[in-house]
Amino acid sequence: GGVDVRELSSQARPTVTITTPTLNQRVSNAVFTATGTARDNVGVTAVNYQLNSGAWTVAGSTNSGTNWSVDLALTPGTNTLRVFAQDAEGNKSLTNSVSFTYVVSRLMTVRTTGQGAVNPNYNGQLLEIGRHYTMTAVARPDYGFVNWTDGLDNVLTNAPTVKFEMVSNLVYQANFRDVTKPTLTVAAP
Repeated sequence: GGVDVRELSSQARPTVTITTPTLNQRVSNAVFTATGTARDNVGVTAVNYQLNSGAWTVAGSTNSGTNWSVDLALTPGTNTLRVFAQDAEGNKSLTNSVSFTYVVSRLMTVRTTGQGAVNPNYNGQLLEIGRHYTMTAVARPDYGFVNWTDGLDNVLTNAPTVKFEMVSNLVYQANFRDVTKPTLTVAAP
């Protein structure tokens, strides 16, 4: 007795790949479409996925499971997608996984009073929540730097360089004042 080749072929595991997202990819949209492929010698019947610690769910597929995709509702920070395929015989592929980051950004407001500039000036820019940034205030000639304040006029620091972690609705203001003493000239008598 030899081994029936049909018996061996039905025992083959399917394979599954994750095309998107890629390892350590950074995405900025709350809903991300993950895609990939699955292969089997008999035919893939399902591609199952799990996002983070959620429930295992069947992904949508075309071409009898060859191409699969799923819209993922991400949580801010690191997300992990796990995927495995199953064939008609009940064989399961190895589970593939990929970790990637959902980056949440918000607008920064930077204002100045008096004559001076901020470098870099993040005003009106989308900055990543939780990331650390630095800005430096530079006074124009005849002006001096006073302090950095928040949106409620609370003094944050008297140093020209401010380091901060981005949060929602962040407002920073660099305050400058005229430091040139006035002069008086007596023209007569």
